[in-house]
Formats: sequence, C-alpha cells, structure tokens
Amino acid sequence: DQVICLECGADARSGKKRKTRVLKADKEPGERSGGITIDSTAYVFGFAVLAAIAIPIIAAVSQEAAVAAMAVGGIWYLVAFIMMIVAAFKDGDTVWGVAGICVLIPFVGGLLSFGFSFYYCIFGSERTAWKYNYWLALLSQITVYAVILSQHPQMFSPSGLFAP
Repeated sequence: DQVICLECGADARSGKKRKTRVLKADKEPGERSGGITIDSTAYVFGFAVLAAIAIPIIAAVSQEAAVAAMAVGGIWYLVAFIMMIVAAFKDGDTVWGVAGICVLIPFVGGLLSFGFSFYYCIFGSERTAWKYNYWLALLSQITVYAVILSQHPQMFSPSGLFAP
C-alpha cells in the first residue's frame, strides 16, 4: 500500500515524488451545480414588501377598502408582534418576552413594549425573517393610517364611517 500526498505527489514511505493527478468524480444525473439558492428569508421579505405596498394602496380606494386595509394590516401586525414574543421565549430571552407581553398592562406596559420593539425587534433577535415581517407590518399599518388621514379624513370625525 502506498500513501501519496495529493498536493505534491510525495510517497510517504519512500519519500519519492510521483506525478499525480486528482480526478473529479462523475456527477449524478440529477445533481445541479452553481445556480442561485434563495433562502426563506428572501421569500418572507419579498412577500412582506409587496403586502406593505399593497395594503396602503387598497386603503386609498374607498372608505370601505380603508376599513378592510386597517383590519388586514392590524391582523398582520398583531401576528408579527406575537411571533416576536414567541421568538423571545424560544431563544431564551424571557425578559424580552415578558416585556412584549406587558403591552397589555396600562401605562407601564407601553414603555416596556416600546423597549421590546426598539431593542429586541432590531438587535436582540437572531430571526431575520421575523424581524423583517414585524417591521414591515408596522410600517404598513402606519402608512395605512397616513393614507386614511390624507384620503378619508372624515373617518376620524365623531360620526366616523357614517359621514358623507
């Protein structure tokens, strides 16, 4: 048996250098080389960007569409917020998970939730796709309210949706 270095061709026992070539293995027929792989983060980000653009556009159509956009955007934001709280507990950051839950406590909860949003949802979590989802849901919801204020200001009057 010979032990030969594949880099230089030296035989480990005799010390003589030999001419060696490294042959590549034949590829399997179903195997692909190269190409682009896209991870799930890109899909989530792309879908969230489209939703963040589409929801405010829908809000500009009519008052009824604005109500639907507020509902859809609100549900999206609520789900994204709950996902970030779950992420905090799964990642072992219980303090931040509790801070996120504290949004339900009047007065104090708002400050803790603000800290949760601006620290954990930017720096604390390692779940990039979930952070994108959270921030785009929040951005979409803020944009929906801005569109409603500019296009349908009567919705914020005391008579609300029933105003002409």
